[in-house]
Amino acid sequence: MRDAFRASAQDVRSDAETASWVLWFSLIGYPLLVDVPHAWARYGRDVAWDLFWQDATALSLSGVVDFALRDSIARLRPYNWECIEQGGTSCQHGPEATRSFPSGHVSETTTAMALICTTADLTLAGLF
Repeated sequence: MRDAFRASAQDVRSDAETASWVLWFSLIGYPLLVDVPHAWARYGRDVAWDLFWQDATALSLSGVVDFALRDSIARLRPYNWECIEQGGTSCQHGPEATRSFPSGHVSETTTAMALICTTADLTLAGLF
């Protein structure tokens, strides 16, 4: 499946990686950069400060759990497997070489989406 979905050219893969990081930072930043100022404008500093700490705590805990799982599981990234299969001897470069599973993008964006949806639900219910 990976070969079917994977771009064959390195520049296409690099562009996809850049797009992935841009989308990830946008989604992670949304609860802090959009929801918190909205809360400040609508409900004041105390509510905004509370929301900021809730968002920061949830995102931080998600990151800690993600890194702990990735360091415990230590699954090689696909490009490291390819290097080893081709007879490479120095295929692992740095700690990120064995941080393939679970995906940090997925865990952090899931947390961010939960924060965004929770805030949206509260807004629609008139509680926020």
